[in-house]
Amino acid sequence: MSEQTIPDDAAVVDRIEDGTYAVLHVGPDEVELVVDVALLPEGTVEGDWLRIGLRADPERTAARRAALEGRLDRLRRTRGGGRFS
Repeated sequence: MSEQTIPDDAAVVDRIEDGTYAVLHVGPDEVELVVDVALLPEGTVEGDWLRIGLRADPERTAARRAALEGRLDRLRRTRGGGRFS
């Protein structure tokens, strides 16, 4: 990577492989992240800088937790409790 430090909320597109995956260097530690190019803004090319932002999705989290709890409940019932219940 270059001598310039990447800000915490930014990434640089290091390369695009086979038009399918992009390799990003993220944050000041330049952590390598491989993403599907479909997730990038249209027209993104190697060398472009991107702003990175993550947001919590409480609705999806709650739905997934409820689904997993349901599975665990079914497993506990069918396995007779077991030592891990």
